[in-house]
Amino acid sequence: MPMDEQELTPERRRKLWIIWAAITFSTFIYGGIAYFPQIGIVKTDPDPDFIQTLTLAFGAISTAAIVGQSLLSTLLARALPFEVFCIMRWALSESVAIYGLVLFILSGSWPLFLAFLFPSLVMLLLLFPGETLYMNYMGKRR
Repeated sequence: MPMDEQELTPERRRKLWIIWAAITFSTFIYGGIAYFPQIGIVKTDPDPDFIQTLTLAFGAISTAAIVGQSLLSTLLARALPFEVFCIMRWALSESVAIYGLVLFILSGSWPLFLAFLFPSLVMLLLLFPGETLYMNYMGKRR
């Protein structure tokens, strides 16, 4: 039986949990970076038109990342091992928080940052590497 057809053993689950925890924790690190603006990374005089354009572009890309990772999971579940399947979805979910951090650095706007951080965290929490995610994956492989 191929590796990805086997049950989700404790060892496989532990490895996935470590990767998931690292990616999820990184979103909190982005929040810490945004929380401490005195480190001098925030642009002090942002161009409002540029920020608005980036917000729209990053918003569209973030929406595509969240929707895309869900749609692509259906298409790619048959081709990818479970571990790769999970990491791909987590990375796309994390990217939303990264877009928010970039916008925060350029604009200094907390609400703008949080508008990207929260969906990223919600997606990561929904994609916790447990039995539910594994059963979902196995169902898409059939």
